[in-house]
Amino acid sequence: MTITLSAAASSADAIRVGNGNFIVTYGGKLTAKSAIIDGTITAGAGSVIGGWTLEAKRLYSGSGTNYVALDSGTDNVNQAIWAGKADPATAPFRVTRAGALTATSADITGVIKANTGYIGGASGWTIDSNKIYGAKSNKYVALST
Repeated sequence: MTITLSAAASSADAIRVGNGNFIVTYGGKLTAKSAIIDGTITAGAGSVIGGWTLEAKRLYSGSGTNYVALDSGTDNVNQAIWAGKADPATAPFRVTRAGALTATSADITGVIKANTGYIGGASGWTIDSNKIYGAKSNKYVALST
């Protein structure tokens, strides 16, 4: 194994081990191929890790319909998770910090539990705690337990 410590002005590497598998430059850049790092890793805002950009309270990647983000409390942002658009308020998939889910092209299978809400919008069917009902033009239809 060759370990090179360089003080020469012509070398950008301060430390080089082997054939370049481990390098530390004078500027502080560390290259460690096949590294296993244990403990806390700290990265400043604006850092890019594996294609993901890290900000103080947000981690995001992609653009346009490939945009995905996680947010832990940026001011004026209610969504914690969103995808499909960079704007968290209008992204086609988003989850608020309170857990409200919007999925504009959802195909949901399995058991769906709802105590209140609507099917077909506010003028469609109403879900109540023990019934589903709809009313149109003085006609009322209900399913009740």
